[in-house]
This record gives sequence, C-alpha cells and structure tokens, in this order.
Amino acid sequence: MSEPAWQPYVHRTVLMNVFGSRMNVRQKPFDDRRVRQALNYALDKRHTARLLNGTTVPAHGILPPGMLGRDPDLQPYPHDVAKARALLADAGYPGGLDVDYVTTNDEETEKVAGSLQSDLGEAGVRVRITVMSWAAWSTAITQPSGPAFSFTSWIADYPDPTNFFDPRFHSRSIRPNDSTNDSFYGNPELDALLDDARQELDPRKREAMYHRAERILYDDAPWIWDYHSVTTEVT
Repeated sequence: MSEPAWQPYVHRTVLMNVFGSRMNVRQKPFDDRRVRQALNYALDKRHTARLLNGTTVPAHGILPPGMLGRDPDLQPYPHDVAKARALLADAGYPGGLDVDYVTTNDEETEKVAGSLQSDLGEAGVRVRITVMSWAAWSTAITQPSGPAFSFTSWIADYPDPTNFFDPRFHSRSIRPNDSTNDSFYGNPELDALLDDARQELDPRKREAMYHRAERILYDDAPWIWDYHSVTTEVT
C-alpha cells in the first residue's frame, strides 16, 4: 500500500455508500438545527479515517464522490470544538447536554461510536452508548418513538442520486412503522426539488438541482455526515 513501485497496480474506488449518525429531528434536542450543526462540528473525521485504516473519504452529505449531483465545492464540516460549543450555548445548552446513542454489535461500528463519544465529549456533549443487534437496531430506528440518535448508513441499489435522496430524506418516505427516512426530516422545498430533479432530462439542470438539495441538507444537518468507504484492489 505504501511502496511507490506498487502504486500503478493499486486501485482505490469510493463505493456507493455513506456512513454517519442520524438524528430524529422531531425529538429534543435534535429538533434544533443548531444542535445538529454543533454535533457535525464536534466530530473529527480524521479519527474515523485513522480507526478504519485510511479506507474512507470524508462526507459532506449523502452522495459519494463520482455520483451525479454531488457538489465537489461543498466542503465537509470542519472539526471546530469552539464553534460546536457556541452553537450549543446559542441553542440553550451552555453546559452541554446528555444524549443516548445506539449502534450495532459490530467491531467497526462500535469503534467508530467510541470515537464519536470522545469527540463530542470535548464539545460538552456526554454520550451514553447502547449496543444492539443489527436486527433490533434496524427495526427500532424506523419507529418515530425509537432511538433519537444512532449510527446510520446507506448503500445504494443503483448509481443515481434518487436512490440516495428520496428514500432517506423525502417526506413521503416517512411511514408509521418502517420509515426509510429515519431522521423523520420533512422539508417542502427539498421535496419539490427532488420531485423536479427526478424527472428532469437535462443533465446539467438536474445536477444543479441536486447541488441545491445537498446544500439544504448540509445546512439542516439531519445527520452527522461522516464518511464514504473505499475499496482497494491490487492487480
């Protein structure tokens, strides 16, 4: 991996996925955008990359590099503890806050959860971690009354932005018992944008629409955007 002579034969590809932490925007304290943004500033994506042996690229939203509609000029949230603390104070939490976090019983996700716990702790957010089986977790987070803060991921079925945005952030994907939009985020402006982009035939216009969609979700921050995974092959 590090030998210069081998580099022509090492191929790294970002996969059609995204990993991070979702927040139920209808439950306190995550109903306040300032809190959600603060948690994004508190996370240090360099720690995630180190834990996962450099097999990640940082995320600024749900679309991975190379996907139509991803805005390459939109930079991931920087690690800024002071900014995180200021946003929390502005939201009414000058002394920080206590939150529960759910992750799955997998070595990788548990490591990442521990790193998140440490990062958020520096900003005054005290995280209590609960570990669930994949089956229990995947059922619990789709319920409006389920865990408000947890690990999340998405692996697309086909390479188009509709398969990222629509199931995860369109309000029609909020259902009583099995929401794929498990942050329960609803935004009429985003809904209209996604509906228009889905049927737009001009690639440039469509791309611009998804750039706007990315910006909306970046600002509203229903997730802590963490990383996209990278696969490596040697030939």
